[in-house]
Amino acid sequence: MKNIVRKRSQKTQDIIGKAYGCLTPIKRTNLRQHGHAIYNCYCSVCDGYHKMRRDTIVSGTFKCKYWYHGMSYSLTYRRYKSAHQRCNNPKHSSYKYYGQRGVRFKFKNFPEFYEWMGPCPGSGYQVGRLNDQGHYEVGNCYYMTTDQQNETRRMNHLKGCNSKTR
Repeated sequence: MKNIVRKRSQKTQDIIGKAYGCLTPIKRTNLRQHGHAIYNCYCSVCDGYHKMRRDTIVSGTFKCKYWYHGMSYSLTYRRYKSAHQRCNNPKHSSYKYYGQRGVRFKFKNFPEFYEWMGPCPGSGYQVGRLNDQGHYEVGNCYYMTTDQQNETRRMNHLKGCNSKTR
């Protein structure tokens, strides 16, 4: 019986204080879920604490809810959703200029978008595309001001030798 207890405490000590992705187990709780020990873990992404199963911690597959719930009120997330809706929602007022023209939103999820774009610099910025004919994807997106956006709009491109806007 002592060997089992020793092995269990050894297992506990093996993961306490070590980083697994964004999680660092701090303390083992007395709780269990489906036979798995539950740990209090510090999350470096949200600077908060989560109760997690040992197998989830060690696998490194945990995605902090911060990305979806904590950031859902952020300006960055609103910019992400707006660009996504323009391309994918036929009911969106700007769909005809984006999704209907074949512009696709190629970011798989918000964490991928955030990793490429970073935080939105301020309320006067939108997600723009370097190549106006390209998609919303890694390498073709950046934050641009409303003035920059107005300068690159399709209807502002000059046509003909008289340089009149069409």
